[in-house]
Amino acid sequence: MSILQAFQTQVDSLPGLLADMIRGVDVRALDAAGAQALTEQFNAVIQGVDQFREAAKALPFEQLSDLSFGAAASLLQLSGGLEGLMGGLNTYYENFYSEAERYETAIGNLGKTLSGVGVELPEMVGSVDDMKAAYRALVEAQDLNTEAGQKAYTMLIQSSGAFAELATYAGQAVAAMEAQQRASSERRDVIAARRAIEQAEREAFEASLKAYEEGAKPLRSFVPHCCLPATLRGCWAQRLSAPYRTRPANTWRAASSMTSPDGRPAPPQPGLTTSMA
Repeated sequence: MSILQAFQTQVDSLPGLLADMIRGVDVRALDAAGAQALTEQFNAVIQGVDQFREAAKALPFEQLSDLSFGAAASLLQLSGGLEGLMGGLNTYYENFYSEAERYETAIGNLGKTLSGVGVELPEMVGSVDDMKAAYRALVEAQDLNTEAGQKAYTMLIQSSGAFAELATYAGQAVAAMEAQQRASSERRDVIAARRAIEQAEREAFEASLKAYEEGAKPLRSFVPHCCLPATLRGCWAQRLSAPYRTRPANTWRAASSMTSPDGRPAPPQPGLTTSMA
């Protein structure tokens, strides 16, 4: 019995796509070319699903992690094959996952690849040159006289481009973070200096105000006539001259007839002329 005949006897247990390919086909009636073509179609579907499952491991899509054979085969068929499906997934991944997410995924994938040959991925720390130097040292440390060393060396050489890209991204990320930290520190320094200036100005103002208030206390009991507003000067002058205007006329006449000790007339008193008018 050929493999096609074996599949046909188990058609109900086959994945949907494979079952549809063989259901209703008279396998016994196929010539060699027809049987070969159908077998190749079967193998293409099986290989496509296997390749798709392997490629999907490099992508952080949980929906694809436990995909059944039938579901994977159906996705391949709807996408026009493995190239169409993986192209669409990669486009989606590049446009809808952040750089940080893609970086973490790439680091994880590269770490798994190198661990498969017994090599540990160098730490992604320091400058770009430091990370590249660590990777180079790892490559040069492999013993090419051993099978394990040959496998590790080959994998490291093949993965060098991916590591260089990751190192560049990591270095740029570190530099950007350091620049952001410096900018934040400078902003804090500017704010602190501004607050110190404001505090000094506030203290100087309060000290000046206190000194002014203490110096103004003795002046509050006496205000010079010239410093009063015009309306107050008029009221004050009116109050000062009121006693003189209310005195009897004979008081003014008596005062005006007074003489000094040497017999000369006494000088006129302030306000007499105005008061007597």
